[in-house]
Amino acid sequence: SPLTLQREGLKNIFREIDTDNDGQIRWADVAEFFANSLSGEHENSGEQEEDETSVHVYQLAATMPLVKLSVSRVEGITCLQDNDYIAVVAPTSNSVKLYNGETLTCEQEMAGHVASVVLVAELSGSDYIVTSGSDGCLIFWGKFTFHLRQTIPTAHILSCCSWWPEGMQLFVGTASGSVFSFLVPKSIETGVEVVEAFHFQAHTEAIPAILYLASMAYLVTSSFDGEVSLWHKHDDKSPPLLLHSFSAHSKAISQLAFCSSQKSLLTAALDHRCKVWNLLSFGQTPIVLEGHPSAIAGIFVVSSAPQHVITICRQAVVKVWDHR
Repeated sequence: SPLTLQREGLKNIFREIDTDNDGQIRWADVAEFFANSLSGEHENSGEQEEDETSVHVYQLAATMPLVKLSVSRVEGITCLQDNDYIAVVAPTSNSVKLYNGETLTCEQEMAGHVASVVLVAELSGSDYIVTSGSDGCLIFWGKFTFHLRQTIPTAHILSCCSWWPEGMQLFVGTASGSVFSFLVPKSIETGVEVVEAFHFQAHTEAIPAILYLASMAYLVTSSFDGEVSLWHKHDDKSPPLLLHSFSAHSKAISQLAFCSSQKSLLTAALDHRCKVWNLLSFGQTPIVLEGHPSAIAGIFVVSSAPQHVITICRQAVVKVWDHR
C-alpha cells in the first residue's frame, strides 16, 4: 500500500542518517549526512571551485512536526548527551525541567536559583552540569543524580560559557563584560570543590558568546557591540593577555565557532551574516556568508568535513556552506 511504501522510505532515510547504527538520530548525524551528501554532489558534478563559497539551503517543514514535549513555552533547551536527558527552561523560570530523551516525559527538576535561569551546560568528562541565573549564581549539579553540589555567588549575570574538558576549566562571560574562569574537579569528591581561577574585564558591554581554542591557547570573547577580542592564555590561574581586538559585525554577535583544520574563527551575528576569519593572518579580509532572512541562531562546523559549515536562523532556514 502507499502507506507501507512511505514507511519503508522513511526507514531507509533513517538508516542513511543514522551512520553509527545506534538507533538514534542526533544533530551530529544530520550534519554528517548533509556533509556527505554535499561531498558526493561535488565529486559527481566536477564544478566545485576551491576558491568559491557555495551554499545549500534547507527549509524546515513546519507542517511535519516531530513528537512534541508537553511544554507550553520554551526559553532554552539543552541536550545532555551523557545521560540522554533534555534540559528545558521556560521563560522567567528559576528551575530546569529534565525530560527523558526516549519517552519525552518530565522525570526530574533542578531547582536552586532564586531568579530566572540563563544557561544550562553539560561539562563533558566530568560529573557536573552547570547552570547560571539572573540571580548572579553559578550552580554545579551532579550529572547523574541532578543533586545540587555547589553554589558560587557572583555580582554578575553569567550569560555564556565555554568548557575545556582536557584542562577541566570553565570560562564564563557575563552581561557586564567581564570573564570568569573556574577549575572543576573531574569527579564529585568530599572536600573537593570548584574554585575560581581568575576574572577580568574583557569588554564594556555584555558578552553574548565566548569560546576557548585549546589548540591555539586562545580565549575568544565577543561583545554586544559586535567586537571580538582574542586573548592568549599562558597559564590556568592568571588572566590571559589581549592579543588582538577588532570590530567584526555591525550588530551583536550571537555565536562563535572554530574550524581547527583551517585555523578559522567563525562569527555569526544579529546582522544575518556569518564571517570566517583567518586566525593566522589578522589583516586578511574575512569570507562573508550571507543570505539568511533573519538573525543567525546557530552555527556548526561539520567535524567529518570541516570545510562545511551549517548555519540556522530564527526563521528556521538551514544553510550548509562550503567556505574553502
